[in-house]
Amino acid sequence: MFREPGRVPWLLVLACLLLTVAGLAGLLRADELYGRTQLVERQLIWLMLALPVMCLVAWIPWRLLRLWSYPAYGASLLLLLVTLFMPPINGARRWIPLGLFDLQASEPARLAFIMALAAWLMHRSSQTTVRGLLMPALLTLLPMLLIIREPDLDTALLFVPVLGCMLYAAGTRLSHLSVAGLLVLISLPLLWQQMSAEQRSRIVSVMVQQDGGTAPTGDGFHLHQSKQVLALGGLQGSW
Repeated sequence: MFREPGRVPWLLVLACLLLTVAGLAGLLRADELYGRTQLVERQLIWLMLALPVMCLVAWIPWRLLRLWSYPAYGASLLLLLVTLFMPPINGARRWIPLGLFDLQASEPARLAFIMALAAWLMHRSSQTTVRGLLMPALLTLLPMLLIIREPDLDTALLFVPVLGCMLYAAGTRLSHLSVAGLLVLISLPLLWQQMSAEQRSRIVSVMVQQDGGTAPTGDGFHLHQSKQVLALGGLQGSW
Protein backbone atom coordinates (compact mmCIF):
# COMPACT_ATOMS: atom_id res chain seq x y z
CA MET A 1 0.00 0.00 0.00
CA PHE A 2 2.79 2.43 0.86
CA ARG A 3 5.35 3.50 -1.71
CA GLU A 4 7.70 4.74 1.00
CA PRO A 5 8.03 3.67 4.67
CA GLY A 6 5.97 5.91 6.89
CA ARG A 7 4.11 7.56 4.04
CA VAL A 8 0.36 7.30 4.56
CA PRO A 9 -2.00 7.41 1.53
CA TRP A 10 -4.49 9.73 3.20
CA LEU A 11 -6.74 9.87 0.14
CA LEU A 12 -7.27 6.11 0.32
CA VAL A 13 -7.84 6.26 4.07
CA LEU A 14 -10.37 9.06 3.60
CA ALA A 15 -12.21 7.08 0.91
CA CYS A 16 -12.47 4.07 3.26
CA LEU A 17 -13.78 6.23 6.10
CA LEU A 18 -16.36 7.93 3.89
CA LEU A 19 -17.57 4.55 2.62
CA THR A 20 -17.86 3.33 6.21
CA VAL A 21 -19.82 6.41 7.28
CA ALA A 22 -22.17 5.98 4.31
CA GLY A 23 -22.81 2.36 5.31
CA LEU A 24 -23.53 3.32 8.94
CA ALA A 25 -25.88 6.08 7.79
CA GLY A 26 -27.81 3.54 5.72
CA LEU A 27 -28.16 1.23 8.72
CA LEU A 28 -29.36 4.10 10.91
CA ARG A 29 -31.97 5.01 8.31
CA ALA A 30 -33.08 1.38 8.12
CA ASP A 31 -33.55 1.37 11.90
CA GLU A 32 -35.81 4.40 11.62
CA LEU A 33 -37.94 2.79 8.92
CA TYR A 34 -38.14 -0.84 10.06
CA GLY A 35 -37.47 -0.80 13.79
CA ARG A 36 -34.48 -0.91 16.11
CA THR A 37 -31.82 -3.55 15.43
CA GLN A 38 -28.27 -4.17 16.64
CA LEU A 39 -26.69 -3.87 13.20
CA VAL A 40 -25.18 -0.43 13.87
CA GLU A 41 -23.60 -1.55 17.15
CA ARG A 42 -22.22 -4.70 15.52
CA GLN A 43 -20.75 -2.69 12.66
CA LEU A 44 -19.07 -0.29 15.08
CA ILE A 45 -17.52 -3.19 17.00
CA TRP A 46 -16.16 -4.71 13.79
CA LEU A 47 -14.92 -1.27 12.74
CA MET A 48 -12.96 -0.85 15.96
CA LEU A 49 -11.41 -4.27 15.38
CA ALA A 50 -10.76 -3.74 11.67
CA LEU A 51 -9.02 -0.35 11.84
CA PRO A 52 -5.99 -1.56 13.85
CA VAL A 53 -5.73 -4.63 11.62
CA MET A 54 -5.84 -2.41 8.52
CA CYS A 55 -3.03 -0.24 9.86
CA LEU A 56 -0.97 -3.30 10.80
CA VAL A 57 -1.36 -4.87 7.36
CA ALA A 58 -0.56 -1.56 5.66
CA TRP A 59 2.81 -1.41 7.39
CA ILE A 60 3.88 -4.92 6.29
CA PRO A 61 6.63 -4.58 3.62
CA TRP A 62 5.41 -5.57 0.17
CA ARG A 63 8.36 -7.93 -0.28
CA LEU A 64 7.14 -9.95 2.69
CA LEU A 65 3.62 -10.00 1.26
CA ARG A 66 5.07 -11.29 -1.98
CA LEU A 67 6.67 -14.22 -0.15
CA TRP A 68 3.32 -15.05 1.44
CA SER A 69 1.27 -14.66 -1.72
CA TYR A 70 1.46 -18.17 -3.19
CA PRO A 71 1.17 -20.01 0.17
CA ALA A 72 -1.83 -17.81 1.01
CA TYR A 73 -3.37 -18.60 -2.39
CA GLY A 74 -2.88 -22.34 -1.88
CA ALA A 75 -4.33 -22.15 1.65
CA SER A 76 -7.36 -20.24 0.35
CA LEU A 77 -8.05 -22.96 -2.24
CA LEU A 78 -7.81 -25.57 0.51
CA LEU A 79 -10.31 -23.62 2.63
CA LEU A 80 -12.68 -23.38 -0.34
CA LEU A 81 -12.45 -27.15 -0.78
CA VAL A 82 -13.16 -27.72 2.92
CA THR A 83 -16.16 -25.41 2.67
CA LEU A 84 -17.81 -27.71 0.11
CA PHE A 85 -17.91 -30.49 2.74
CA MET A 86 -19.46 -28.36 5.48
CA PRO A 87 -23.13 -28.68 6.49
CA PRO A 88 -25.33 -26.50 4.24
CA ILE A 89 -26.91 -23.36 5.66
CA ASN A 90 -29.99 -22.15 3.74
CA GLY A 91 -29.02 -24.44 0.88
CA ALA A 92 -25.43 -23.15 0.51
CA ARG A 93 -22.05 -24.32 1.80
CA ARG A 94 -20.18 -21.04 2.30
CA TRP A 95 -19.02 -21.09 5.91
CA ILE A 96 -16.61 -23.08 8.07
CA PRO A 97 -17.77 -23.15 11.72
CA LEU A 98 -14.92 -22.25 14.06
CA GLY A 99 -16.80 -21.98 17.34
CA LEU A 100 -16.70 -18.26 18.07
CA PHE A 101 -17.58 -17.36 14.47
CA ASP A 102 -18.14 -18.87 11.03
CA LEU A 103 -15.40 -18.28 8.45
CA GLN A 104 -16.57 -17.45 4.95
CA ALA A 105 -13.69 -18.86 2.92
CA SER A 106 -14.41 -16.75 -0.16
CA GLU A 107 -13.40 -13.57 1.71
CA PRO A 108 -9.73 -14.46 2.36
CA ALA A 109 -9.71 -16.14 -1.06
CA ARG A 110 -10.28 -12.79 -2.76
CA LEU A 111 -7.33 -11.21 -0.96
CA ALA A 112 -5.08 -14.21 -1.59
CA PHE A 113 -6.03 -14.15 -5.28
CA ILE A 114 -5.02 -10.48 -5.60
CA MET A 115 -1.73 -11.13 -3.82
CA ALA A 116 -0.89 -14.17 -5.98
CA LEU A 117 -1.84 -12.44 -9.22
CA ALA A 118 0.17 -9.35 -8.31
CA ALA A 119 3.19 -11.54 -7.48
CA TRP A 120 2.89 -13.31 -10.83
CA LEU A 121 2.57 -10.09 -12.83
CA MET A 122 5.51 -8.35 -11.13
CA HIS A 123 8.57 -7.82 -13.34
CA ARG A 124 7.02 -9.84 -16.18
CA SER A 125 6.23 -8.91 -19.75
CA SER A 126 4.58 -12.20 -20.72
CA GLN A 127 1.11 -10.76 -20.01
CA THR A 128 1.53 -8.62 -23.12
CA THR A 129 1.01 -11.78 -25.21
CA VAL A 130 -2.05 -13.99 -25.51
CA ARG A 131 -0.12 -17.02 -24.23
CA GLY A 132 0.98 -15.03 -21.19
CA LEU A 133 -2.67 -14.63 -20.15
CA LEU A 134 -3.09 -18.36 -19.51
CA MET A 135 -1.56 -18.38 -16.01
CA PRO A 136 -3.51 -15.31 -14.79
CA ALA A 137 -6.67 -16.94 -16.19
CA LEU A 138 -5.88 -20.17 -14.33
CA LEU A 139 -5.25 -18.30 -11.08
CA THR A 140 -8.68 -16.72 -11.51
CA LEU A 141 -10.68 -19.76 -12.60
CA LEU A 142 -9.65 -22.08 -9.76
CA PRO A 143 -11.20 -20.05 -6.91
CA MET A 144 -14.10 -18.96 -9.13
CA LEU A 145 -15.19 -22.53 -9.88
CA LEU A 146 -14.95 -23.54 -6.23
CA ILE A 147 -17.00 -20.52 -5.11
CA ILE A 148 -19.63 -21.19 -7.77
CA ARG A 149 -20.02 -24.71 -6.38
CA GLU A 150 -20.93 -23.34 -2.92
CA PRO A 151 -22.99 -21.75 -4.61
CA ASP A 152 -22.06 -18.03 -4.48
CA LEU A 153 -22.31 -16.56 -7.96
CA ASP A 154 -22.06 -12.91 -6.88
CA THR A 155 -18.69 -13.35 -5.16
CA ALA A 156 -17.34 -15.52 -8.00
CA LEU A 157 -18.11 -12.90 -10.64
CA LEU A 158 -16.13 -10.27 -8.71
CA PHE A 159 -12.91 -12.03 -9.73
CA VAL A 160 -13.40 -11.14 -13.41
CA PRO A 161 -13.23 -7.31 -13.21
CA VAL A 162 -10.34 -7.56 -10.71
CA LEU A 163 -8.44 -9.70 -13.21
CA GLY A 164 -9.13 -7.23 -16.03
CA CYS A 165 -8.02 -4.19 -14.01
CA MET A 166 -4.82 -5.85 -12.81
CA LEU A 167 -3.90 -7.06 -16.28
CA TYR A 168 -4.48 -3.59 -17.70
CA ALA A 169 -2.33 -2.03 -14.95
CA ALA A 170 0.40 -4.59 -15.71
CA GLY A 171 0.57 -3.50 -19.34
CA THR A 172 -1.67 -5.99 -21.15
CA ARG A 173 -2.79 -4.74 -24.55
CA LEU A 174 -6.41 -3.73 -24.95
CA SER A 175 -6.68 -5.97 -28.00
CA HIS A 176 -5.67 -8.98 -25.91
CA LEU A 177 -8.11 -8.02 -23.18
CA SER A 178 -10.81 -7.82 -25.85
CA VAL A 179 -9.94 -11.35 -26.98
CA ALA A 180 -10.10 -12.53 -23.37
CA GLY A 181 -13.48 -10.87 -22.97
CA LEU A 182 -14.71 -12.62 -26.11
CA LEU A 183 -13.54 -15.96 -24.71
CA VAL A 184 -15.48 -15.23 -21.52
CA LEU A 185 -18.62 -14.61 -23.57
CA ILE A 186 -18.10 -17.84 -25.49
CA SER A 187 -17.70 -19.76 -22.22
CA LEU A 188 -20.97 -18.42 -20.77
CA PRO A 189 -22.96 -21.53 -21.81
CA LEU A 190 -20.47 -23.68 -19.86
CA LEU A 191 -20.81 -21.36 -16.87
CA TRP A 192 -24.60 -21.60 -17.16
CA GLN A 193 -24.36 -25.39 -16.93
CA GLN A 194 -22.34 -25.09 -13.71
CA MET A 195 -24.92 -22.85 -12.06
CA SER A 196 -27.51 -24.15 -9.65
CA ALA A 197 -31.23 -23.75 -10.32
CA GLU A 198 -31.38 -20.94 -7.76
CA GLN A 199 -28.59 -19.01 -9.49
CA ARG A 200 -30.25 -19.39 -12.89
CA SER A 201 -33.58 -18.18 -11.56
CA ARG A 202 -31.96 -15.03 -10.13
CA ILE A 203 -30.50 -14.17 -13.54
CA VAL A 204 -33.79 -14.89 -15.29
CA SER A 205 -35.64 -12.64 -12.81
CA VAL A 206 -33.42 -9.71 -13.91
CA MET A 207 -34.16 -10.35 -17.58
CA VAL A 208 -37.90 -10.76 -17.01
CA GLN A 209 -38.84 -7.71 -14.97
CA GLN A 210 -42.28 -6.73 -13.75
CA ASP A 211 -43.15 -3.16 -12.80
CA GLY A 212 -45.82 -2.16 -10.35
CA GLY A 213 -47.99 -4.36 -8.20
CA THR A 214 -47.06 -6.09 -4.99
CA ALA A 215 -43.50 -7.19 -4.28
CA PRO A 216 -42.79 -10.75 -5.46
CA THR A 217 -41.86 -13.31 -2.84
CA GLY A 218 -39.25 -15.06 -4.97
CA ASP A 219 -36.04 -14.03 -6.67
CA GLY A 220 -37.42 -10.73 -7.97
CA PHE A 221 -37.98 -9.30 -4.47
CA HIS A 222 -34.69 -7.40 -4.16
CA LEU A 223 -34.98 -6.02 -7.70
CA HIS A 224 -38.50 -4.78 -6.93
CA GLN A 225 -37.35 -3.16 -3.69
CA SER A 226 -34.43 -1.41 -5.37
CA LYS A 227 -36.81 0.13 -7.89
CA GLN A 228 -39.05 1.29 -5.07
CA VAL A 229 -36.11 2.97 -3.31
CA LEU A 230 -35.02 4.73 -6.51
CA ALA A 231 -38.58 5.89 -7.19
CA LEU A 232 -39.06 7.27 -3.66
CA GLY A 233 -35.62 8.76 -3.12
CA GLY A 234 -34.83 10.12 -6.58
CA LEU A 235 -31.36 11.49 -7.28
CA GLN A 236 -30.87 13.12 -3.86
CA GLY A 237 -32.22 10.31 -1.69
CA SER A 238 -34.76 10.37 1.14
CA TRP A 239 -34.08 12.37 4.28
